[in-house]
Amino acid sequence: MARNSETPFDILEYWKSQFFSFPVMSRIVKDVLVVPITSVAAESSFSMGGRDMMPDDVDHDSLPREDA
Repeated sequence: MARNSETPFDILEYWKSQFFSFPVMSRIVKDVLVVPITSVAAESSFSMGGRDMMPDDVDHDSLPREDA
């Protein structure tokens, strides 16, 4: 399969075209590469990753302590 270096390479399209030569591998590649965008967005919305939940103008010293 010759291709121009300026043409973008679509890996999913490649494996789709190779289905009859490599049916099992084509299915595996499709399952691995086709990830719903919503799952990534949901993961990042539930992961705080060290972000502070308090606004900057809250006096942290006036809040009740967790160990109290």
